[in-house]
Amino acid sequence: MSGLFFPLVLGVWWKRANAQGAVAGMLGGLIAGTAYLIAVRSGYPGFWGVTQLTFGIVGSLVSLVLMVVVSLMTKAPDAATQRMVDEVRIPSGKAILGKQH
Repeated sequence: MSGLFFPLVLGVWWKRANAQGAVAGMLGGLIAGTAYLIAVRSGYPGFWGVTQLTFGIVGSLVSLVLMVVVSLMTKAPDAATQRMVDEVRIPSGKAILGKQH
């Protein structure tokens, strides 16, 4: 959850999201969430009431920030990719495999 939630959601709903931002969000969220979990399990008292059971909150916030910042600092996706994002969000109703019944 730490690294994957926001890249998945923003990848579908934010046309400005790009591969560099998604990778940065996934890696940053994974590293931050794992580091926080290890720290809490080693005796760190934590903050904001985030425990070893809810450590994904820390990673997901890092993931969100990194994905947005890196996406905005790098080149926007091309028009074809942005059209694909629209098609993912608004299904056409056409069958991809086999006949439509």
